[in-house]
Amino acid sequence: MSRIWKPRSVWEDETPGSTESNGKKTFWFYKSSKSPDHEEEEEDKKIKRIRRVLFFIAFIFGITLLVLLAVAAYLALAPNSSTSTTIITTTSTTPETSTTSETSTTSETSTASETTTTSATAMNVACTTSGQGTLQIVTGGSTIWTQHQLNYTASTASPMIMFGFQIVNSNTYYLDSVSIVDQNAPSIELLMNPSFENSITILIDWTQWCITGCGTPSWIASGSNCHLGIGNCFQDSCISSSGINFLTQPFTASVGDTYTISFWVRLVGAGPRPLNKLYVDII
Repeated sequence: MSRIWKPRSVWEDETPGSTESNGKKTFWFYKSSKSPDHEEEEEDKKIKRIRRVLFFIAFIFGITLLVLLAVAAYLALAPNSSTSTTIITTTSTTPETSTTSETSTTSETSTASETTTTSATAMNVACTTSGQGTLQIVTGGSTIWTQHQLNYTASTASPMIMFGFQIVNSNTYYLDSVSIVDQNAPSIELLMNPSFENSITILIDWTQWCITGCGTPSWIASGSNCHLGIGNCFQDSCISSSGINFLTQPFTASVGDTYTISFWVRLVGAGPRPLNKLYVDII
């Protein structure tokens, strides 16, 4: 390895052995142990290290940018929350009964959970008291809240609970805390909005039928009118042209399983109470 000469300064006394500080600065030359090639190699290593750091920073920045672009694309393409309800009604009348056939379709989309729920119900409801009350008929009723409990063995996977209200003499039925559970899984409630707490001014998850000609409509009551004096409940004062109106909700069942149906009800108003009836069916 070749060496190069470099200057180095030292202090020497001008007169050897002198006690006076007459030193002067003298420059000497010495040979460097590093060659130019070696210094260039060190510079190359430094440059490579800097390049590695810059590459790592650029890589992290690129990954972050890709993640941000992916999130932006997802938010741009995700559907907006929407709820739509379509009801098509056709009515045919015979001298004996009035039959209403209705198809109700409801679609709900939620962007937060990316779930879409679509339910469709098609049924024929005869707007008559004839043949109603296969599970129970409550004749009249008390002004005090009373619980009724029934058993039902499922014969179909998509049954529907149906309450029929026969109102006379300006009376009013109040219905609250409806429940349907499989006796094999009693902790799981199968109805949506069973106590009408999600309903403020209109029904949610429940459907009314045969309400044509109601002099006094049905609506959501709250507070002291309801069970335990709190929350919401369903109030039916409808005196329909057919003499009865229905409140229904479908649920999912396992064929052969036995289900417990319970609900609280009371009747208030003037006039002969036994003329008012509440019919309970599963269809």
